[in-house]
Amino acid sequence: MFIIDYNCKIFEYALSTNYLASSASLTDDSGNLDPNHAAEAVYEGGIFSWAGTKFWTWGTGQKKFFEYSCTAYDVSTFSYSSSDSPVFSPLWRCATISQDGDYILLGRNDAWIYQYSLSTSNDVSTMSDDSLKFYVGQGANMGVQYNNDRTKFFAISNGNPDDLLEFRLDDADDVSTG
Repeated sequence: MFIIDYNCKIFEYALSTNYLASSASLTDDSGNLDPNHAAEAVYEGGIFSWAGTKFWTWGTGQKKFFEYSCTAYDVSTFSYSSSDSPVFSPLWRCATISQDGDYILLGRNDAWIYQYSLSTSNDVSTMSDDSLKFYVGQGANMGVQYNNDRTKFFAISNGNPDDLLEFRLDDADDVSTG
């Protein structure tokens, strides 16, 4: 489990019981996010590529993704690589990337999930708006996650944070079919 703090650091926690946050303990691994990004008022979130060799974070200040390369899921090896994404909204609150790295779902604080395509896998500089969206309808989105084959996605909202919402996609390439 990884947590970003307000001082541009990311911390790694080991879970003694899978998926149980109360079993978390801080490891010795931590990473520094580039301090030049301190203009970010608040880091809204971060996501790893499925291989764990890229990490993206975003905030409300500079309106862009910040990309880091690393050894698979090793935050202590973070190396800043770029921050160019042609599409951005300061309203983004959560994100997930597909296993193949070709799609990103972004949840905003308006109860909609938006779909974006990457013409080059895992490269946010090739991101384009698919003009596809899905209304979750429970309030601001707080979390979103694809399953392995993009036939489902899951969302958590602040409208009812105790509920994990599950949506089946009739077309894996179109979030609006959820």
